[in-house]
Amino acid sequence: MSRRGKVSRAPEGFYTASEAIKKLNMPRTTFHHYVRIGKIKKKVPYGRKEGYYEKRYIDKMAEASQLYAIQYAEDPATFSIATDKDLPGIYDVLISLWGPTNATTTETRLRWREINPEMDYVVKQEGIVVGFVNIKPLTHEAIEKYINKELQVKDIKPSDILPFTPGIPLECEAGIAVRTGVHDPKKYGMRLVGGIIETMKDFAKRGIIIKAIYTRSSTPDGIKLANGLGFKDISSSIEQNAKLFVLDFETSDSPFVKQYRDILRQHPEAKPTKEASL
Repeated sequence: MSRRGKVSRAPEGFYTASEAIKKLNMPRTTFHHYVRIGKIKKKVPYGRKEGYYEKRYIDKMAEASQLYAIQYAEDPATFSIATDKDLPGIYDVLISLWGPTNATTTETRLRWREINPEMDYVVKQEGIVVGFVNIKPLTHEAIEKYINKELQVKDIKPSDILPFTPGIPLECEAGIAVRTGVHDPKKYGMRLVGGIIETMKDFAKRGIIIKAIYTRSSTPDGIKLANGLGFKDISSSIEQNAKLFVLDFETSDSPFVKQYRDILRQHPEAKPTKEASL
């Protein structure tokens, strides 16, 4: 009777060799070569016989490798609707900016996408998620809580999410982010903006009515971007950490919102249903 080796779990804070290889996206032979020459350090935790690899060290290697690939990429960045496979990349972007405490988890995003799979859009370079933008239609109650700072984005529940349904006026929360450490982040920011503007035009062609988009920003670049897109600062005088902005699609004179309204007027399905008008 043959005995099969039992696969052991890595201790907390460590990866197994297989997990480290997957994280680094590296051929197995290359990985073990680097281990032999000491470029990748293997540690044997107290009380263990097998060697493992520190998560912190492997994660830094993976990040450095990705940033290198992004910086020296020759192909142009691509904008597309996110798939489930892109969600860990979105999480990596959030972690790079705000750390794990304030980042929306991949599991939470998967639950949101069961209600609305069209919320997230990504810019990728060399297959790596460099930045993302999302537009989440929320119930009016959830929007009110968001405005009053009673609801943080990471705490939004699937029951707060609405699908993009033609003829139903929607209030949305939006966010945009570019991974920290990338070369020329404004290039990716503008690619995200250009992509989402075209997406909004496609929404108009489908008769999807966006009533208003709300967002918060605490960074100079984010505030500048919001102002440039025609968002209005509606922050209260006591809000100092992050300003609250709104883009009213019914009254805004922003050029791209005007284009959106012009396209929307041409589609009879864009007229609100009786139920939505009540």
